[in-house]
Amino acid sequence: MNLSIRLKIALMAVVPVFLTACIITAFAFIQLKNMGNAEIEELRASMTDAKKQELKQYVDMALSSIQKIYDSSSAEDADAKAKAQEIIQNLKFGKDGYVFLNDEEGVVLANRAKPEMIGQNQLELQDKNGKFLFKDLFKEARNGGGYVDYMWFKASKNTEVPKLSYAIYLAKWGWTMGTGFYVDDIEDAVAAKEKSVHSIISKTVTMIVVVALVIIIAIVFISMFLSGVITKSIMAINKFLKEVSDGEGDLTRDLPILS
Repeated sequence: MNLSIRLKIALMAVVPVFLTACIITAFAFIQLKNMGNAEIEELRASMTDAKKQELKQYVDMALSSIQKIYDSSSAEDADAKAKAQEIIQNLKFGKDGYVFLNDEEGVVLANRAKPEMIGQNQLELQDKNGKFLFKDLFKEARNGGGYVDYMWFKASKNTEVPKLSYAIYLAKWGWTMGTGFYVDDIEDAVAAKEKSVHSIISKTVTMIVVVALVIIIAIVFISMFLSGVITKSIMAINKFLKEVSDGEGDLTRDLPILS
């Protein structure tokens, strides 16, 4: 009986605290995870938008470099086309940025990074996921200019990584002109952010659990002490009542309640 009463009192004190700690921990975990996911998506979106704006600026710059030639020429002006191709072929930006040109059939007209590809037809070229990247680029270009993401080999990583390109259509000559960036740095930044978020969640949940355990242990000791006092009082009262019932008790005595 002694152990049973003490255990019941301890459980009555500990169980509500334990349940409250579990609820708080679960709520904190869900909230932190949702906030972390929102921050990750915001980072991904902002970096992607910045890349898109930069790509468009470079293509606009390339267009402006041949705009006068294009506007003043006819659809069949071979000299104007050759001059425009030469300008685009020699354009570069950043460390290794370039602008590509393809004709209506998908044949490469300019590509500073890989001049050996000039004259080759890339219309059926697919990335490792089976995406016809130039078909998609030509389609976006003809729809007023647009972006296409695909996988492309990156020498520094010796593997295919995500790349994003933007292209426009020069209707009079039937050319598609565009440029692209590797965007694996976005995934690298997102991965770093995910690691940071997971670390924060782990530390926060661990802190909540440790605090809860400290509180529960303190409550167990306090409840065990109080239950001991209460149990002694109950046992003393039972003894007193038994003595009274046996006719041996002193009815003038106060009840033996311990404090």
